[in-house]
Amino acid sequence: MSEVKHACAFCRRGMDVRQGPGRRRVYCSTACRRRAQRARSQGQRERSSQPVSTGLALSVAEGLPEEVAALLAAEQAGAALEAVLERARRLAREVECYVAAAVEDGRRAGRSWDEVAAAAAVSTYTARTRWGEGEVRRLLGRRDRERGAGRDEAPRISPGRASAARQGEHAAMERAGRALAAALSQLHGDRSLQELARAVGRSPSYISRILSGERSAAWPVVEALVRECGGRPEYVRHLWESAHGLAPRTRVGVDEAARRVHAAVMGLYLAAACPDVERVCKASEALSAEWVKRVLAGVEVPDWARLSALVSALGARPGDLRAVWEGLHYTLLATLDAPLETLADCGPAPRGAAGRDEGE
Repeated sequence: MSEVKHACAFCRRGMDVRQGPGRRRVYCSTACRRRAQRARSQGQRERSSQPVSTGLALSVAEGLPEEVAALLAAEQAGAALEAVLERARRLAREVECYVAAAVEDGRRAGRSWDEVAAAAAVSTYTARTRWGEGEVRRLLGRRDRERGAGRDEAPRISPGRASAARQGEHAAMERAGRALAAALSQLHGDRSLQELARAVGRSPSYISRILSGERSAAWPVVEALVRECGGRPEYVRHLWESAHGLAPRTRVGVDEAARRVHAAVMGLYLAAACPDVERVCKASEALSAEWVKRVLAGVEVPDWARLSALVSALGARPGDLRAVWEGLHYTLLATLDAPLETLADCGPAPRGAAGRDEGE
């Protein structure tokens, strides 16, 4: 056996290490070995008390509320079993991706596989197998492909198998999503994304994706955005419901049905960047400026022929508002002796950029 000069792994003082059978000495004494163990334990406690990097996990977590909201909305709307189960599967996949992203963030922050396993209550082997770098990349890559294919708004539809009605419904959802993004951008104006993000408790990048139409947000987020920008959430509610394939509630009173028509029109007006009345009249070639002003002010309920002309002048498709207008029509038929009251209680039409007071 020979002796080799070596440094203690803790105190770094030189020591003689016996070369031969058995485990090589790492520490010069029992005291150094214990001090090193205490230092490792302390380091693990400090790392476990620190928040992990919020890169991947945050980006996935931001999508969870909208999936939960979509599932809840489908339940409230009495959707078919297949539809709610598909929503549940999508939510489960989002949670799976979030867990994988959180583990990856932890690993990047220096967490060992033993620490990850302890936090997840699984074995180290299971943690390595389930959340290895390659598996995380596969999960998040699949998520990006699905969202890039439009799975945020609705399940993908195969043109070869879907009916014409289903294809038309999907196209209407896409149009509503684009109009919603345009309306929100109009309300946003030149306001700082950072300021708006702080106000609604989201990241600037998430808000930017909503305003660009890349991300479909849950209604509470959209409502908070509109209020923070000084707008009226009811003006974009129809666009949000249409973008998610949700039908408005039926069996409402005449006043409420009329308010829905007015709010839906104002949503399209916002999406069209609030054009002046003269421009709208010129585009329609049939509507009078006084009539358009009264409709936008919410003091007149339009008939279908003129409403169609107005919607077309705003660059939208009349058919996308047909269900809302028919809801009012059927409500009137159900209450034959009820007078058609005005919508004055909805408040005046917004001045300047719709939904905001001038001078703000």
